[in-house]
Amino acid sequence: IVYHEPSNLFVATGRFRNNDFFFMTSPDLTTWSAAKVLRDEPGDVVPVLYPAIVDPQSGARNFDVAGNTPNLYFVMWRRKADGSLINNQRDVMKALLILTPEF
Repeated sequence: IVYHEPSNLFVATGRFRNNDFFFMTSPDLTTWSAAKVLRDEPGDVVPVLYPAIVDPQSGARNFDVAGNTPNLYFVMWRRKADGSLINNQRDVMKALLILTPEF
């Protein structure tokens, strides 16, 4: 969960069972919006987990405050040539997000 200063909303991220990432917003950490898809992956894809928003430009000590261009970090499993998963090899991935007050 991070606080998005420009919109005055808290933003939580998570993952649906089908590998899609979602986000929800809250003005008070009590009432939350419906989950909205943040990353949509069609078909059989490499499992991904642990989505987290981190803004490297945040002045907050714990990076719990984000501006309009934070990064989305997540973990992606590696696959062998035959398509099977390699359970002990995972990569931390980073994608740029653009957050707007319209969420």
